[in-house]
Amino acid sequence: MTGAGIARAAAALTGLAVACLLLATLGDALASMMRYTATLMALNQIVPPFLLLGMGRFARRIPGALWWADPLVALTAFGALSIAVSVPQVLSRSLANALFSLPVGLLELGFGLLFWAQAFPWTRQIRGDVALAGYLTLGNLPMMCVAVIWMTSGALLYAPYVDIVCLWNLTPLEDQHYAGFIMLLSSLPMQIIAAWYLVCGLFPERKAAGEG
Repeated sequence: MTGAGIARAAAALTGLAVACLLLATLGDALASMMRYTATLMALNQIVPPFLLLGMGRFARRIPGALWWADPLVALTAFGALSIAVSVPQVLSRSLANALFSLPVGLLELGFGLLFWAQAFPWTRQIRGDVALAGYLTLGNLPMMCVAVIWMTSGALLYAPYVDIVCLWNLTPLEDQHYAGFIMLLSSLPMQIIAAWYLVCGLFPERKAAGEG
């Protein structure tokens, strides 16, 4: 096996191991909003790049690749899920804990893969770098808006958290604020990639120089 093949295998195994570990911790999804948010953000912002790096160009030969890498499908699914996970207050605690554990964790991983596929040369469907930069930024906006609302709200938005004791004896509202900060921080890698594609699109000579 070549060095590149070993690196791809290591990335894929790392992604799978981290995903299994994170999914196993979602048994009590509402024990802490901060811990729960960190787990979901890792599933849709950290694990997908490792898996896509592991798949490499083989990803194009996966059955249905054109569908799962479709930009509109990815944008809609990723944005809708970012909004959906922010409103469990419409559910009872028991129902929210059931739905917002493993099912949502799997959706975060799957939709994260859809969205991150556009950031890799071997799976992206958007050819223009400037257009791709705008696409990635647009896809990240719902998550960033939710994060800012959580960080700045003076009211507890997650009703199931009202009567629980959070990690480190934080109040539910403090836990919510920290959860928003974690979500905002998790959006930065994609924003950096979007900025890179924007620079490559506006200054193609620099991209060519870097590849040379």
